[in-house]
Amino acid sequence: MEYTEYFAKYPDAYDKIEAVMDREHTLYDHLQGLGLFDGAPSVLSVGAGSALVELRAARELGLRLGVVEPTEHFYRQFEAGVEKHGLRDRILESRMETFQDYASERRYGLVLFLYSWYSFGLDAAILEKALACRAPGGALVIHLTTENSFPCLIPKAYSQAAGITLSSEGISNWARQLGHAHEYAIYDGLVPAETYRKGDELTPSGRDMVSYLTATPWEDVPIDTRHLSRLILQSCEFEGQSHLTSGTLIFRDSATP
Repeated sequence: MEYTEYFAKYPDAYDKIEAVMDREHTLYDHLQGLGLFDGAPSVLSVGAGSALVELRAARELGLRLGVVEPTEHFYRQFEAGVEKHGLRDRILESRMETFQDYASERRYGLVLFLYSWYSFGLDAAILEKALACRAPGGALVIHLTTENSFPCLIPKAYSQAAGITLSSEGISNWARQLGHAHEYAIYDGLVPAETYRKGDELTPSGRDMVSYLTATPWEDVPIDTRHLSRLILQSCEFEGQSHLTSGTLIFRDSATP
């Protein structure tokens, strides 16, 4: 089924896989290590989900946030996080709408698309709009899985699904062809291999991951796809860790703030 249909029917599908990846800490550390929060007093996150990384930046660094999230399920989680941590005064704007509908006069020091560009594909107008959200001296960050990472490989193995097959390399090459120079950095998110696979069987978390990536309830995933998914997961293991490798594209505005 299509992803929109799948998430309408199973709104907690992403929650299940995010819970074991600890992106709040590992992805936050990656962005911090790249210096992306430095000198960026304000951050706009598009397709923010529950915005765990962004709320941590607001909490620990005092950054002010703008959030655009079209899905009510995730938007309510974001709002709950704001209330939980007492960050209401850190929120510049929050919109439960699509980025296509988003319109604002605000400009931000850092604009984030963390695993959310899958919704936009190779749309030059959307890229231009995202770049225009930066303040002078600001940066746009697009973060997606690499083509050799299992979140890209598994959907490609299941042709019936409108899976997540867009890769960071694909977006990077496309953006360069449009004349948009950018930096490119690798992020290797590590999860214990036994999280997804034990021997010849996928764990409940592994099954949740395959269902999410193929937009298919586990009971409907064909036997051969289950087997191939296990082999793909196994191929992405090294020294007891599953590697969820992603690429970070950084478009910097060279203008002086």
